[in-house]
Amino acid sequence: MTKKVYVTTEELIDNMNRNGSLDMINHMLLNAASRNETVNIYAVPRGGIPASYLYAKYFKSVNYKFVDKMDETVDIIIDDLIDSGNTIELIKNMYPDNNLEVAVLINKQTDVKYKNKWIVFPWEKGIGCEESSADDIVIRMLEYIGENPSREGLLETPKRVLKAWDEWFEGYKYSDSDIKKMLKVFEDGAEGVRNELVIVADIPFTSFCEHHIAMFEGVVSIGYISNGKILGLSKFARLTKVFASRLQVQERLTSQIAQALVENLSEDVMVVCDKTTHSCMCSRGARTYGTNTITSSIHGRFKDNMALRAEFLSLIGRK
Repeated sequence: MTKKVYVTTEELIDNMNRNGSLDMINHMLLNAASRNETVNIYAVPRGGIPASYLYAKYFKSVNYKFVDKMDETVDIIIDDLIDSGNTIELIKNMYPDNNLEVAVLINKQTDVKYKNKWIVFPWEKGIGCEESSADDIVIRMLEYIGENPSREGLLETPKRVLKAWDEWFEGYKYSDSDIKKMLKVFEDGAEGVRNELVIVADIPFTSFCEHHIAMFEGVVSIGYISNGKILGLSKFARLTKVFASRLQVQERLTSQIAQALVENLSEDVMVVCDKTTHSCMCSRGARTYGTNTITSSIHGRFKDNMALRAEFLSLIGRK
């Protein structure tokens, strides 16, 4: 379930017409021209530069020029998109007296079609180009911590980071229907195990907390009461991996695994997430080592039957 969206030049022009940005930028130009003989336009690197050329095809007749740097003479900023909006806000706050106007091709905050999507512009297509804008984010992070991204040991780091993220967060590729297909149950082989306790214990997982994107890892133990259906044992590990391979909090991870099993396997499910170490707690902030965070999600007969719950906990080594 990819979040990547490829846009063509035609779609961009259509979008500019539909959301009124072509009329808006010409209004900005006329406004600025009424104050200054020449309108100074700053294209935010990198995406703002090709966006400016696309906009310039539709400029009305006013004197304008593109400037190489942002300063107090700039009247209009052009960028390819607004994502969080932080870049534009930062520039506006740096030059509060400029009365800056902003034009973008896509505003992800207001255009539902592009919200939460990774946009690939026409000028980003080609060998290696699609990832280059994501590469730049890693490069800027390296610069932020004081590193030199051009030194030999870091030249391939941006691509390695993106490849690692593709692996660490592959859980976003799976939709609800994909998970349902994964959890295909069998009646053949379930004879004689109706109302019996089935346990898969100590499934290892690695995930990342959504607050700091810091790793946490532990094990998941799953118990369910068979109702005449069973699930292939490897599917419990696959299900855990799907939900762990997303930005998570441990409480939600435990609940999502349990809920998927309740919906597709049995109403009687108990999931315990145990032996969990959070690097966001031990490598920063409180720097507290040796703690173990335990979470559980309890459904059906496990909720009311204390003896059943105790049996499950005993069998997975928790008293």
